[in-house]
Amino acid sequence: MFPQQGKAVVVAVVVSHVLLIAGKGLAGGVPAVIMFGDSTADTGNNNFIQTMARGNYPPYGRDFAGGLATGRFSNGRLSVDFVSEALGLPPAVPAYLDPNRTIHDLASGVSFASAGTGLDNVTAQILSAMTLTQQIEHLRQYKEKLRWGKGEAAANHIISQALYIFSVGTSDFLHNYFVFPIRGDRFSLPRYEVYLADAAAEAVRAVHRLGGRRVKFVGLPPLRAPPVGRRRCAPCTGWAVAG
Repeated sequence: MFPQQGKAVVVAVVVSHVLLIAGKGLAGGVPAVIMFGDSTADTGNNNFIQTMARGNYPPYGRDFAGGLATGRFSNGRLSVDFVSEALGLPPAVPAYLDPNRTIHDLASGVSFASAGTGLDNVTAQILSAMTLTQQIEHLRQYKEKLRWGKGEAAANHIISQALYIFSVGTSDFLHNYFVFPIRGDRFSLPRYEVYLADAAAEAVRAVHRLGGRRVKFVGLPPLRAPPVGRRRCAPCTGWAVAG
């Protein structure tokens, strides 16, 4: 969904934020990177749900290992993959819904993200993506699977010490507010921003309730970066959201 230039902006932002966190000290290291979000973070989950938003065909993946289109909306790896590698973890973070992955594969990192979703659960309905609420429910399932597969102590360590990253929000403005004005007919732009900020805060609280403690929200890229933003979102010209 993002061209190479737009994707590079997202990668640079996320990696720089993580390195900043690391510079401030992550005592004991990071046992796993756990990702929530949209196409900027989906490492293949949408391959396994009924949705129009899929990246499992060329030219996606042409620069990925083996030239494989994994479902990432990128010519290669995503920001979460670079973050994982920078923290000494595997260089490619698996998708939670991939049936070929065991809990042992997911223990060092997992993406729950779904291309086309947003902070607003209504956004996900447009492309039949997984809502952020569903993604957090998958975290709850993941926590239980860790307990069964790795043991109580190891599971608690992974959940409490993992780095949780949210990369989400662009689709709320593009798909839900400007292109298909579902929320645009109900909210002024400032009111919708407050609504999304409240949704983001609740998502963080939900992760905290499940045991997560290290949570990072990344800012949004310029909304004209995705092709849909250039073609169908005239109000997005020169408009970006800082985070």
